[in-house]
Amino acid sequence: MREPVENLIKQHQKHLFAAAFSVCQNASDADDVVQDTFLKYHLSKKEFSSPEHIKAWLLRVAINKAKRKISRISAARILITNMNTRTKTATAT
Repeated sequence: MREPVENLIKQHQKHLFAAAFSVCQNASDADDVVQDTFLKYHLSKKEFSSPEHIKAWLLRVAINKAKRKISRISAARILITNMNTRTKTATAT
């Protein structure tokens, strides 16, 4: 079973955004996660057994994408902090 992505956006966008926002704590990041989730569905060839299966799959994908997004953001912040520390240390010497 495959549903048109336009129908899924109308049905699931709000609750996927809420789930993504609860992980990311940032509206822009949550919007990106939701968009990426629907894109993944659109590009996938996966067949689903029911509308509930589609909903569960979308939710799991959104949560996983949100977790990856915050881990990438955290890693980038650590990298920037380390670079700034090295720059300050090099400048002080």
